[in-house]
This record gives sequence, C-alpha cells and structure tokens, in this order.
Amino acid sequence: MVTTRGCPFHCRFCVSKSIFKKYRSRSAENVIKEFEEIAKEYDSVFVVDDNFLFEKKRAEKIMDLLIEKQLNIEIWIAGIRVTDADANLFKKMKKAGVKSVEFGIESGNQEVLNYYDKKITLDQIRNAVALSKKTGFLTIGNFILGAPIETEKHMDDSINFAKELNLDFAFFYPYSYLKGSALWEDAFQKGIVKETDLFLMNNSREGLGNLSLEIFRNKIAEAYQRFYFSPRYLLSQLIRQVFVYKNFRVFYTGLKLFLQQKEGSVFESINT
Repeated sequence: MVTTRGCPFHCRFCVSKSIFKKYRSRSAENVIKEFEEIAKEYDSVFVVDDNFLFEKKRAEKIMDLLIEKQLNIEIWIAGIRVTDADANLFKKMKKAGVKSVEFGIESGNQEVLNYYDKKITLDQIRNAVALSKKTGFLTIGNFILGAPIETEKHMDDSINFAKELNLDFAFFYPYSYLKGSALWEDAFQKGIVKETDLFLMNNSREGLGNLSLEIFRNKIAEAYQRFYFSPRYLLSQLIRQVFVYKNFRVFYTGLKLFLQQKEGSVFESINT
C-alpha cells in the first residue's frame, strides 16, 4: 500500500526526486477507505511509503481513525525516518495495529551519513530504534555498504553498529550508482559513468569506489553472517520473538536457517 509519493529529503544515493518531482500525500480519509477494503479480505498490509511519518498530524489522524474503526489488521510500515520517532505517536501506532517499523539507517559511520546528506546522527538512530523496541515494534534497519568513499573500516562500522542496535532484522544492500541520483550525476560530470549506465556497483577497477568487486561482495556476505549468526542476536531473538512478540513462526524460521548452515567458515566468521 502506498499513501504518499516521493520524499521531501534529498539523500545523494536516492533516485526519488528524479521520479517524483515533489512530495505528495493522500488524505487520512482516503487512506482509511483503502485500509477498510483491504481488511475485508486480508489480515495484514505492508505500507511502502518513502517517508510515512513526514506529516505527523496526518499520520496521527490515520492512526486515530484506525483505532476508531477497529479493523483488526496487522500493519507493517517501511520508510520511517529516525528523526520522526515520537513516543506518543508510536503508542497510537501500536494501538492501531502497527507491528513493525523499518528505518533507513544506511550507515553506522557519521562520515558516510554526512556524505549521503542524510541529515541524521548516530545518536538519533540509537534513540529511534530504542523507542521502537520499547513500544513493542518489530524493528528493521536498512544499510547501504560500499559508498564511493567507503573503506573496509567504514563497512565494519556499519556492521558493528547494526549489532549494537540489536535490531530484529538488518538488511545490507550493496551501494550502486543509480541514474537519477545526485551521486550518479557527480560521477557523470567527472566522466566516471556514461549516459547509458543506469546501474553500476562499487568497483575500484572502474574507478567507482575504493574496493574491488570481490572484496565488496565478500563484505556484504560477511555482514549478514556476523549479524545473524551472533550468539547475542540468537539469544535476544529467542527472548523477543517467543516471549515479547509471541511470534513463534519468525523464531522457528530463523532457527531452522541457522541449523541448516553446514559450512564451518560461516561459524568461524562469527563476531561475538
């Protein structure tokens, strides 16, 4: 489900501003009508806005109407900016049926966040994640590894930061130059990318970053291994999924995946 188009912010890796020329939003009443239609046939919905909470009064009105309607539907929200985390609004969201919130964290290194022009700090990220967990949300964080300026140390900072936050789920996406983004435009002006290049991954051989493609790919795999196969993560998920969220299915799926790993190299790379 989409309730807004575009994003009022201009992160340098993103193509949103070239696709949607301006931010637009549907009214709370219009959104509720769609929720009501969905609730007739389904028991959950995934809201995929780039920035669902940008207009807080609108978001609050949607939650008030959901509570009033008592639709009995689970809501998973992607695209929440950490600076919009708000205790009172989160409480309403929880009461309205929101089960999960997803943050665009991008990096665990302040230098890289500034390079992306994210206009957020590591402490703001920490506070938003802590508040979401305190509220009882399943908490998801998205990271981008391999910005043009990044070294292995920068990527290690992101992996360690994800572990520090102790998110329920973390996703590590490889940085790519996407045509329409500010970083693609910068690279085009420097002659690093061509007009026909729509999608290019970090690659030192092509002058697109500091890392070879092999090191870059290995680092992405390492990020998932270190995050998901950490004893601390497994123990915290056992407690959270079974006793806090009472979501046995999620924990069982994760445990099954862990037990299926047969390669010793996976376990040797665990950073406890």
